[in-house]
This record gives sequence, structure tokens and C-alpha cells, in this order.
Amino acid sequence: MKIVHAFHNYWPVFGGLEGTIKSVAEKLAELNNEVHVITSVLGAEDRPREEATGGVYVHRVKALKSQKSLLRSSKIFAICDHQHHKGEINL
Repeated sequence: MKIVHAFHNYWPVFGGLEGTIKSVAEKLAELNNEVHVITSVLGAEDRPREEATGGVYVHRVKALKSQKSLLRSSKIFAICDHQHHKGEINL
């Protein structure tokens, strides 16, 4: 299954939600799912825009005005089987 998580922050930014999403994404990848995280570059400026870490494909994008803009602009969203996001993330 192709799964996309879209959140404002992701590792290496650390917080409660960021840690939870990282754990969930990596566990889903261990279960042979193709897992992508779409997140902002904020707080991760020194990381590559795209990388695979812990079995998860991380895509960092410039901040956008709304989550809907983020999801519409993502090619990954168009081919995923499931998407997961929390409210307005203001990417």
C-alpha cells in the first residue's frame, strides 16, 4: 500500500507529534508499505529536499499557504492509496 503522511514538521525537528509520525511511518514501512512523508523545509534546512530514511521517503517542500495546496501540488498524493494529515498544517 502507498501511504502519505503530510505534516508541517518531521524529523530532525523534534516534538511529540513529529516523533509519533516518525514512529508510525517507520513501522508502516517495516510492514512492507511504501511510505512517504511530505513536510516543510523549516527546521530541516541542512537536510536534503528528498531522502529515504528509516524506510520512509521524505519530501521537504517550501512553505505553502494551506495543506490543500500542499496535497494538490504533490505528485505523490495523486498515486497514494491512503493519506494522513492533521488539520491545517500551513506548509
